[in-house]
Amino acid sequence: MHSLYYDQLVGSMEKGRKHALEVLAPGDFDRILIIGAGTGLDLKYLKETQEITAIDITPAMITRLKNRNKKLQLNITAMVMDGHKLEFEDNSFDCVILNLILTVITDPKRCIAETERILKPGGKVVVFDKFLGDGKYPSALRKLVNVISRFFFSEINRRFSDILVESNLKVEIVQPSLFGGLFKIFRLRKLNYK
Repeated sequence: MHSLYYDQLVGSMEKGRKHALEVLAPGDFDRILIIGAGTGLDLKYLKETQEITAIDITPAMITRLKNRNKKLQLNITAMVMDGHKLEFEDNSFDCVILNLILTVITDPKRCIAETERILKPGGKVVVFDKFLGDGKYPSALRKLVNVISRFFFSEINRRFSDILVESNLKVEIVQPSLFGGLFKIFRLRKLNYK
């Protein structure tokens, strides 16, 4: 998606984004990673004392994120990086934010595996996105709409449980969010053992 249109489309999700970060409840001095950070719409809900790393695969998004942070003055390292292959050491972050990325990224299972790898034991992940409910199957119309939406910006027929099938992350919280629960918020935790 072009960075010029990103804020108009994704900015309408602000209430859900804010609620997701409240559910995450990061600590004051946590090391936080935002995967698929876009133009930095999550930043205003974070604190100056937190060490924030923001990545996106699109250079124009990272440029706009850096410009946004000129006003916010947060402790941010922003870089172009692929969410399928995170260039960080194992057990590096206290929290990971995955807002509106798992239905966009090509291989969400790989993104979750990388998230789990770089998360510290006991660390938390928040996911705010739209998913097909467990036990539900897309209608013919939804399948057709998905062909179009997938081409432009996002899958609408992914199930969160399918994405987590190979992960050891534990689901702690599930809350309905925008559009009558079409969007949901999940908080996950990395256990201290495998």
